[in-house]
Amino acid sequence: MKRNYNKAIVHFEKSLVATKVLTGAKDDLIAEIYLNLGVAHDSANNFPKAIKCFDLCIECERAISSKAFICKGRALSKFGMYDGALTCLSIALDIGGNSREEADILVAKGQLLDLMDNNAPAMDCYLSALSMYRKLPSNDEVVASVCQEIANSHLRKGRFDAAQEFAKEAFDM
Repeated sequence: MKRNYNKAIVHFEKSLVATKVLTGAKDDLIAEIYLNLGVAHDSANNFPKAIKCFDLCIECERAISSKAFICKGRALSKFGMYDGALTCLSIALDIGGNSREEADILVAKGQLLDLMDNNAPAMDCYLSALSMYRKLPSNDEVVASVCQEIANSHLRKGRFDAAQEFAKEAFDM
């Protein structure tokens, strides 16, 4: 699997050079390649290179930067740099997007806050995301996933009744 990501990285790097030469370095195209290159490095567990690619993407294009901030936040989290990850996810929320993207960011932020043992703010993020997902059409699977995330968070804190309530809701879907 890692070999496939390494192949993808080589192809993205070649594409980056070709795009810079052929387009005169149009930021929107370059940003998309940096984003994909960062995702490939992240998937290959090369977090420092992934973070660098996400930074380069952010520098290129404001329209794509919320995606880059989300990806960078996740990579920083995997690298154990929780404060930086939290900052990236907060910036992504400030930039905004559609309701689904904002809810996705809130879930990622909740997971990160849980890792940082900040349960109350994590729960706020999860519940806000859950509220947003419930308003979107055809979201039973996503709502169930967030309910399970909330149940797991409650379990880690020993709140078994609350965990059972959300786990039941997830399983009923």
